[in-house]
Formats: sequence, C-alpha cells, structure tokens
Amino acid sequence: MASPSSRSTIHSPKDGVRNDSIKTEQELVRSGDIYALQQFRWDQYEKDRRKMRWQDASFDLLDTEYELREIFHEELSIKESNESDSTASERLRCLNDQYQILSLQWWFHRTNIDGVQWRAFKLWRSHPQWYMHSELVKDCVGRQGCCARGCGCCLNRNIDSSRHLSVGHCTLECGCCARNRGFEMSEAEKTDLKNLYKSQWKDGRNIRSLWIRRVSIWGLSDMRGRNPFDMIDAPPSYEQSERRANARAG
Repeated sequence: MASPSSRSTIHSPKDGVRNDSIKTEQELVRSGDIYALQQFRWDQYEKDRRKMRWQDASFDLLDTEYELREIFHEELSIKESNESDSTASERLRCLNDQYQILSLQWWFHRTNIDGVQWRAFKLWRSHPQWYMHSELVKDCVGRQGCCARGCGCCLNRNIDSSRHLSVGHCTLECGCCARNRGFEMSEAEKTDLKNLYKSQWKDGRNIRSLWIRRVSIWGLSDMRGRNPFDMIDAPPSYEQSERRANARAG
C-alpha cells in the first residue's frame, strides 16, 4: 500500500494565481511569506462572502471528509479483526458502496470551492501531511484519539490510493480508540455524539467549527506569523508524548 506521502507533491504558492489576481496577492506570492499570503486570502474571502452572503462550501466538504474517514476506519477494524464470515464480507461491500457515493459528494463540494479560497486550499492541501497541523493534533488529543496516546495511528495508517480522501484523525469508528477505551460504543451512543458534532458543525458561528475550518482549509491558526507548513507536527509530537509518558512511569 502506498503511504500518503507518496501520492502528493507540495505546490508552490505561485500555483493557481492568475494574471488578474489582485496586486497585493501577487506581491505576497512573490515574497514567499506563506502565513501572510494565506491570511490575506482568508481576509479577502471572508470580506467577499459576507458582502455577497455566500454559503461556505467548506463546511460540507469537511463534513464529508469526516464520513469518509469513518468508513475507512470501520473497514480497517473489520480487516484487523480477521473476520472472514459472510456477514463481514457483506459489511465491507456495503461500506465500499458508501465510500464511492461519498467520494462523489466530496467532489461536488470541492468544485464549489473556487477563486481565492481554492488557491489557499490547493496550496495547503498540497502537503501530504497537512492534517498533522499541531492544532488538528491537539483536537485529536482532546477527543482522546490516537494522538493522545502517541501510538502514531493517525500518521502511519496504511492508506492506498482508493482511500486517499480518508487521511486525517480519529473518528468514532477507530478500532485503536475502541480497544483503548476497553468497550465498544453502542450505535445509539455513536448517533448522539455524531448529532452533537453535526449540530455544532452546521452552525457557522460555532467557535470549534470556525477553528477547524481555518486550519483544515487554509492552514491558519492563532499562531500569528507562523508559516503553516512549520506547524505540521509529525512525527516529533509522538516521540515527545512517549518521553513524557516514560518519565511519568519512571
């Protein structure tokens, strides 16, 4: 299986900037200041969005990406359990069908991202480990995902080309998280948590949804002035977590 890092090429900040781009953006592209460039693009996008009252397509895109990860994590759990009966095979077939449908939905939402937002998105997502931005790692830690344990699952999952939209952090279907909890959540418990997630996510004014959107689409965080690519926290955070854990145990 190919690792995520073998599938992508990091783009230059100059990619996708047309001759009709505004002068300031062109100057920032030439300067090589990634933070200033992405922040300028964000400010321009938000100004235009509020003026034109656009609905931000990135919410639906990120929601679909979460669902794609859920499917992949459930598939991985079934395969790791070495289940070979007809029930497991049928479940994998159903999950594959769902993944294909969601992939089409992802593309629909992606094509609704254009202009300055697309240029920002293309630059940020050109890094194969964009999802290891320290703020997204922190969110995974807060949700008691794999990044809270330093096991390295979020970074090192084997993802082949047919599941390349599944990169990212833990979902409720993560098998490693279930094993460390010591119990499987019921479907009702999962549904309640998913409904909470979706209700917050659809509220564009919600602090968490705005925070995740800025990092996941634009690579921006509250660390003003920091190059977003320098905020990618992989793999040192895992090594540091293990050292802290060993120090506490000692």
